[in-house]
Amino acid sequence: WAVGVDSCQGSGAEFRCGDVGDRRAYAGVRLLDSQDRAYYRLALQQAETTYGFRVAHPLFIHWTRDPIAATGSLLEAVGRRLVWQGSIYASVQAMLCA
Repeated sequence: WAVGVDSCQGSGAEFRCGDVGDRRAYAGVRLLDSQDRAYYRLALQQAETTYGFRVAHPLFIHWTRDPIAATGSLLEAVGRRLVWQGSIYASVQAMLCA
């Protein structure tokens, strides 16, 4: 399932969101954010009810021109979080051992 957030237009065959209209867009990135997944799952349930089909294990894909940059930004965010959490852990350990 192709998904998107904000400034999306249309539905079904008329879906236009993200880089869908860009001829240079050639790939998608799988959605891993569980907070957004709940909303996409709700939209999928509405489509199942409307069109009479069932999807047991959906994969939500965000269409993008540059999937490497998209995943790179995720890796940067994970790296920042890891440094931040490591700093807190080291600070707490230093206080406990002092």
